[in-house]
Amino acid sequence: MGKRPEDAPVPQAFYTVTAEIALARHQPRVAALQYAAAASQETDSELLARATQVATESLQPSLAGKVAAHWISVDPKSVEAQRAAGRAALSLQQIDQAAARYGFVLVNSPIGMDAEFVALETYLAGNDNIFGSRQLADRLASSYPSSAAALRVQGFSALRADDPAAAVRSFTAALAIPSLSGRDDEAARRRFLARHPEAAGYAGFHDFAFWRIAVEISSALPTKVRATSALTASRVRSTSPAFCLSTLLTPVDIPLIVRSASCALERIAVVVLVAS
Repeated sequence: MGKRPEDAPVPQAFYTVTAEIALARHQPRVAALQYAAAASQETDSELLARATQVATESLQPSLAGKVAAHWISVDPKSVEAQRAAGRAALSLQQIDQAAARYGFVLVNSPIGMDAEFVALETYLAGNDNIFGSRQLADRLASSYPSSAAALRVQGFSALRADDPAAAVRSFTAALAIPSLSGRDDEAARRRFLARHPEAAGYAGFHDFAFWRIAVEISSALPTKVRATSALTASRVRSTSPAFCLSTLLTPVDIPLIVRSASCALERIAVVVLVAS
């Protein structure tokens, strides 16, 4: 049997197989390195996606960013590649780059900008880089000042960074943005299902509607208060404001009353004041 020439390229399968073996042996960094090597000269989007995923899950943001950048060069219109690059940039505290990547995702996502903001809100809520997440949310909110969804992300990020005053400003600005018109009902439905996919079976029923819930504090609340948390009033399948409130808000130790409930299409962040 002839020997393999010294300068012969290593087959791509060698890297992918050894990477999967490394994963099975609980060696994530080795797996990430092997997948990155396999992806370096590849144009297969599925392989690039897998290499990026392994690098991300192995907590190797530099590798993830490198592979995602190559993925973008292969497929510049890939929303998933841009999102992966944005997450890697955030992990590396490259806020400008993360904002640029997410800006592409928000504009080009097939599920719509508001649904992408909901997905980003969920992602940032579980991200350990609290202050980097806030910086990213601030950049995006400044780029989309008329987006209630962007302001919600900014508000929740401010809360996680222990800045309730800034959160109140963001939520107040979100509440001040006019509701969507009826022609945007389908877009609202997509946003709702992006957050609650299990609702797909009943979201089209005739008794399904979107409600805006405004909550105020009763006079029984002590005068000295401070904002400590925010709750999200989401769409609900009910025509009863009381049911909406009891369903949406987690229990608190202060009296709450419904001020108004009118048909609307936006998910609203409600700031709750509690005794300090």
